[in-house]
Amino acid sequence: MISNKHARFLDEYLIDLSPEQAYIRAGYSPNGARQAAYKLLQKPEIKKELEDRFAKSRLSSSDVIARLDKMAIGEIPTKIVKGSHSREEYDTHGAAVSLGKIYALFQDKIDLNISHLNITDE
Repeated sequence: MISNKHARFLDEYLIDLSPEQAYIRAGYSPNGARQAAYKLLQKPEIKKELEDRFAKSRLSSSDVIARLDKMAIGEIPTKIVKGSHSREEYDTHGAAVSLGKIYALFQDKIDLNISHLNITDE
């Protein structure tokens, strides 16, 4: 079971698939929002809830990837801002980064397992 705030984060995340913006809109601090949202999405209970929501909405992982692909090339907006002057925003870089994370093209940390290291001064 996830907290109400985590549920709100997932509600916001499903609007535009922007973890950072969803984190802020859910009421969390904007300071370090990008990293905190990423960490939140890595939690097993959050992943499970997100998978359940995707299943209920009939939105498959391939649907998500297809949508991000269209966002990355600018075919569809990444965000629709509604208000007195509604507008569409296109964050092709952000969508491309999201795709890169899905395909594990980036490595946030490097695990070095060194069993023996010999340093000599010559």
